[in-house]
Amino acid sequence: MICLTGDVHHTSLIINDQKHIGDPALTEVRIAQRYVQLLEKHGVNATLYVCGRCFTEEWDDVAPLTASPRVEVGGHMFNARFPRECFDAYGEATGLWNGPRWYQDVDIARNVEVVRETTGRQIVSWRGHSYKVDGNTYELLAAHGVKVTSDAIEKDALWPRRIEAGIISHPINVIPDHDHLYHAHRTPAFVEQANARGYGADAFGAVSYTIEDWGDLVLRQALAIQPDHPALLNNAAHLALLADGREAEAVRLARRAVAASTDDRDLHACALGTLGEALFRLRLYDQAREALRKALAIHDTAEDRLLLGQALLGSGRAQQGAAQLRKAKEMAVKEGNEELARRIASLL
Repeated sequence: MICLTGDVHHTSLIINDQKHIGDPALTEVRIAQRYVQLLEKHGVNATLYVCGRCFTEEWDDVAPLTASPRVEVGGHMFNARFPRECFDAYGEATGLWNGPRWYQDVDIARNVEVVRETTGRQIVSWRGHSYKVDGNTYELLAAHGVKVTSDAIEKDALWPRRIEAGIISHPINVIPDHDHLYHAHRTPAFVEQANARGYGADAFGAVSYTIEDWGDLVLRQALAIQPDHPALLNNAAHLALLADGREAEAVRLARRAVAASTDDRDLHACALGTLGEALFRLRLYDQAREALRKALAIHDTAEDRLLLGQALLGSGRAQQGAAQLRKAKEMAVKEGNEELARRIASLL
C-alpha cells in the first residue's frame, strides 16, 4: 500500500516556500486545490495535514479540499510553532519543542475543534509542523482523539507500529520532497549553507536533487519495499523513458508491470501502453504493435493509437500506419487535446 501525504499551511505563516509563489493570486491553499484536482483526476487518495489557521483565515479556499472524497484532513498544529525562533529556543532549553505542555494542549485542541466545527469531522491523523514532537505530544494527541501520526522519517520502517499513549506511528519511509528537492528557496547554495551549519539532515542524509533524480530515487526506494507493485513498476518505466539510453530498462520494468496488473484492467492497459512505447523506442516494431493492440483493446486512447501508427510506419506498413494516425488525430481533436492533434498532423 502507498500512503500519499502532504502539508498545507496558512498564508499568514509566510514560510520560505510561500515567498516564492510567482502568481500573487495564488496561495499555498489554492495550490493545494490544484493538487486535489490531480488526485481526483487520477483516482488517488491522500491525507493532507492542514494547519488550523487555514480554517479560520482561508475557509473559502480550504472548503474544496475538505469536500473532496479523495482527501482525509489531518491536523498540522493550529499556529504551526509561530514564531519559530521562540519555539526553537524554548526547545533547545527544555526539550519541549512545541512549547509548554499547557500551550501544546491548547494548540492541538484548537486544530481539532476548528476542523470539527467547519467540517463535522474528527481529526484522527496528525503531523507536527517541522515533524516536531516532544515528551508531551503523544499523550495530548490521544486525549484529543488523534490515533495516527506521521512525524517519523525512518527509511527502514516497513510497517506502522503502536507507540506511546496507544498512538500508531506511520513513518515516512521514502525520501521526502521538501528537504531533498531543489525548489523555491532551496537552491544548491542554500543547501550547502544549511549543511554547513548542520541543518536539514534526516534518515536520508542532507542531499538535495532535481525533480527528475528525486522522482527516480523515490520510485527505486518504493520498489525496494514493494518490488511487484504494478503502478510503481509502470511509473518507473515511464521515468526511465524520460532519460536517454534507458529504453531497455523501461522494457524490463514495463513487462513486470504488465505481469503484475492482470487483475486491474485500467492499470493493465496503461502498462501495455508503456511497454509498447518502450519497444517502439528500441525499434522493436512488431513487439510494440502487439503490446499496443492489446492496450487499445482495453482502452482506446489517442496516445496509444499514435504509437501504433508509428510502429506500423516503422515496420514499412505505410497505409495501415497512416490510417491509425488519422484515427488518433480525430480522437485527439474530439478530446480537445490540440497539442497532440498538431503533433499527429505533423506525421501525416
